[in-house]
Order: sequence, then structure tokens, then C-alpha cells
Amino acid sequence: MNRLPVTLEDKEIEIGNQVYELIYPQITKLHENELNIFLIGARITDKKSMRYKIVDSLSKLNVVNIYFPEYIFEELSFKKNNDLLSLENLLAESVHAVVLCIESAGSFTELGAFSNHNLMKDKLVVYIESKYKKSNSFIRVGPIRYLEKKTNSKVVWHDFNNFDGKNRNELINYIKEIKKTSNVQYTLLNPIFTERFLMSLLYVFGSLSRKTIIEIIKSLQGTEANDYEFIITIVDSSLSSLIKNRGITFRHPEYILTSTGNSKLRKELKSQFICKNLDKIRINMLNLKLRKYWE
Repeated sequence: MNRLPVTLEDKEIEIGNQVYELIYPQITKLHENELNIFLIGARITDKKSMRYKIVDSLSKLNVVNIYFPEYIFEELSFKKNNDLLSLENLLAESVHAVVLCIESAGSFTELGAFSNHNLMKDKLVVYIESKYKKSNSFIRVGPIRYLEKKTNSKVVWHDFNNFDGKNRNELINYIKEIKKTSNVQYTLLNPIFTERFLMSLLYVFGSLSRKTIIEIIKSLQGTEANDYEFIITIVDSSLSSLIKNRGITFRHPEYILTSTGNSKLRKELKSQFICKNLDKIRINMLNLKLRKYWE
């Protein structure tokens, strides 16, 4: 009986699964040893904002990985039936803590939504202007008081004009404390986790199309993946975020790892692991790409 030839895509999916088996414990360990946060507030380009001051201060120490939901979930928000509030579970399970600066119309809305969310309510660090501490506003006597008295979240009354080294160290300690009870999803439904897997994939393959990346992710999710459309959106979100951070670039019709992405990968996974594991698969893949069919 004649067997159908194995296609290049079949082999790419098979090798993609091999990469995942090797890389999963490494990525999980990285996440477990890190402090990963979402930072929410005014536009990040506003240098007068509290959000900008926090980014500027934390980046000097390089001990906290800061992610911006509007970057990661940009693709999700383009979907007709999606919005950030309906993606609260994904937000909550992707990072160790969410730092929320109450300084924009959107952040007021998010404060109310997050403080009522089963997972999110215990992993917030909320910065609110100290001049409103004695106000009888609904914000203070409602969600703020609730967070202070009934959750593990931290409310920080702060002068938004300043954020010094002492404030930065306090914030890092708050994040570490919240992380102790934080529930993070180490799967391909976590876009931050997926970003790292995609970088490893592109290192091994050299370049990959969006279609092939999606097929690899689908195969890894297996029968538990009931919503393939959601998986596609997670992939698109991760690709978009990696491009914004210059980890990858797109050269039609495929994505490739940049020198910045390559350096980041080597720093995180260590050259010895890459040489011993990923390079072997990479050489195998390069050889296979020269053929059309396999027996």
C-alpha cells in the first residue's frame, strides 16, 4: 500500500513540537524566576504621566519585565467581539501583577472592572493621587476601599509629580509580595509565554510564515483547543508585540528573528543550551528544507 508523501509542512509541525518539548521547561523556569507586570495608565508617550515615570525608573534596574496590554492585545481588540475588559482572565493569568496608575478615563474604568474580577482583584498595585486621599468620591469609598480592606492588592497614595529610587524599591517589593499568591498560566494561551516560544521557533527554522506558525500552535494545543480562532489571535498578538519590541521582523511572506531577538534569546536560554539542543534541530531543519518529500 502506497503511503502519502510527508510534506514540508508536516515536518515543520513535527519539528515545532520537538522545539516545544525542549523549550517548555526553560520558558516556564524563566517566568517563575522573573517579575512580569502589566503597566496600565495614561499614554506611554506622555512623559508627565505616572506610567512613564515608573517605566523610566524600573528600566534602570532591569529587574522587572514591563508589558503594555495595548501592545500585546492590539490584535485582539481589532476583533469584532473582543475588548480588553472581556479579556480580563487572560490579562490576569499572563503576568505576576498588574500596576494600575489612576490618571486617565480608561484607568478609572479598569479600576472598577478589575477590583470586581475574581483573579485580578488580588494582584493589583494601584497608584492614585495623594491629594484625593480625603475625598468622598465613589472611587475612594468604593473600589479603593474594597481593595484596601478585602484583597491582597496594594493601594499606593502618591504624588504623581515624583517617583524616586525609594518609590521604585517599594514598588518592586509590592510586586514580589503579590507574586507569592499570583496565578500565572504557563501555556501557549499566555501571549508572553508564546512570544518566547516563537523566538525559539524562528531561531530553529530561520523563517516561518504566519500560516505555519498557527498550524504548529494548533497541533500543540491538540483536542483541548476548542476555539482555534482565539489561538490565531494569540499568535497574531505575540507576533505584533515582538515586532514592536524589535525581536522579530516581517519579510513577506515570512517572519525572521532580528539580531536584537537573537541576543535576547541567547541571554535568556544561555548559549550552552542553545548549542546542545536548538542548534541540533536547526541543522536538521536546514537539511530537510532542501528536500521536497520524505519517506
